[in-house]
Amino acid sequence: MPDEIKFPKLIFEKFFDGKVVAKGYMIYRFPNKRIKNIQAEFKGNYKNNTLYLREKYFEEETKSLRKWKFTKKSSNSYSGIVNDVIGNINVTVKENNLEMNYLFKTHYKNLSFNVTVKDSMFMVERRSIVNITLISKFGINIAKAILLYTKL
Repeated sequence: MPDEIKFPKLIFEKFFDGKVVAKGYMIYRFPNKRIKNIQAEFKGNYKNNTLYLREKYFEEETKSLRKWKFTKKSSNSYSGIVNDVIGNINVTVKENNLEMNYLFKTHYKNLSFNVTVKDSMFMVERRSIVNITLISKFGINIAKAILLYTKL
C-alpha cells in the first residue's frame, strides 16, 4: 500500500471546459423507494472568468435542458445560476473536492416544490469525477444521486 494516496487537483473550469458525460443512478426514498438510471451530457465554455455549461439531462422518461453560468470569485470559489435554481449556487473547491449547495425547483406528479441540493464531487483521476448528490426537504433526505463524470 502506498505511503500517501494522491489525487489530482480539481480545477472546476478546466474540467468542464469542453465535453463531459455523467452516468449513474438516482435513488429515491420518498414517496416510495425506487432507483432510476440517469445521464447528463455537458458542453462547457470558459471565458472571461465565467464558465457556461449547457446540460442535457436524461432520467428514463424525463429529459431536460439546463444552461448553467458560473462566475469565478476566487481561486477556489464560484457563484452560479441556472433556470431551475432559486438564488445563487455557491461552489467551493478544495484540492480534489468540490462542494455545491442550492435550492432547486422540482415537481412530483402535480406538485411543484423546492428541495435543498448538496453536490459533493471528488476528482479521482484527471478525466474522472465521482459525484454524490443529497436531496432533502425539511432537512429529511428524500433522494440521492451517484454519478461518474467523464471528461471526453
